Amino acid sequence: MKQTHCHICGKKLSFLFTSLKKFEGHKICTKCHSNLVRVELEKNFAKREESWKQLNQKNKDELEKKKQEFLARKNAPKKITENRGTCQSCGNIWHYGKEEKWENASNAMHNVSKSMMCCTGCWPAIFLSDKKITDFSKCPKCGSKAVKTEQVTHEV
Repeated sequence: MKQTHCHICGKKLSFLFTSLKKFEGHKICTKCHSNLVRVELEKNFAKREESWKQLNQKNKDELEKKKQEFLARKNAPKKITENRGTCQSCGNIWHYGKEEKWENASNAMHNVSKSMMCCTGCWPAIFLSDKKITDFSKCPKCGSKAVKTEQVTHEV
């Protein structure tokens, strides 16, 4: 049986504009088709808008949580770890930290590289000065090797 009228509004169907437009298995006119498409788009937009709102709220909650964590870390007392050396001979006490250790290692590498350049015949390396290396296992006051070192943590 050939369908000659729109299934939704009852208007007579023209051959050119309704051959591919169907709704629930029945042919419909172009006006009804555009209304159905508009209604579907509005439904999809409403669903997307709701999911965007939920996602936005979730992001706001996560951002607020991270902000609270950051403020807690910022306001928390900071811990500084350093080494304390105590001479057993003279009783001298001194402190040194990571920065001094790294600087000491850097100076040692500089001296080694200078020595290697001199060994390979690079005569201008003779004019480079040696950098001072601090031996943390010696007392800086009396030079004794009877030193006790311990790690100390301060809250600032």
